Amino acid sequence: MGGSFDIVTLAGDLIPETLPLIRATWPGIDLSDWRTFVDSLSTSSGISGPSGALVLRDPACCLCGLLAYRFEQDLLEGTVLYVRLFTVADIANSPLTVKALLDGAEARARELGCESVWIRLQNGQTVLASRLRSLGLFSRNDFLFSKKVDAGRSWN
Repeated sequence: MGGSFDIVTLAGDLIPETLPLIRATWPGIDLSDWRTFVDSLSTSSGISGPSGALVLRDPACCLCGLLAYRFEQDLLEGTVLYVRLFTVADIANSPLTVKALLDGAEARARELGCESVWIRLQNGQTVLASRLRSLGLFSRNDFLFSKKVDAGRSWN
């Protein structure tokens, strides 16, 4: 990932710290709802692989992005990092913040051996949808985007 953004795993004390970031997109979510969702990421069963959440911090260590993902096996697409929550809060409205969070998703996809990343947005995230399109993601519908990931595999 370029720049001076930092991506860390969401856990512990970061859970309540990220609530304002989540509430920027989902204002009705309270801390109990948020904890339940985050806990479900580590206790999910019946999925084909790992799940989790990543937090993006800007150069001033402010929380400015968050994604929640799960590893899936798709019949047609192969291995997919399915990002079911992707949100960015950036006062300057910089495309660099969205790119940094996308870079984090792609890095996690490579770590897990995924062939692509799918990102699902909510209806109110139209500006973010536009940013993802401008970053080269394929729009499967108005709020589902995908991108192939270079897994860096050697085919020798």
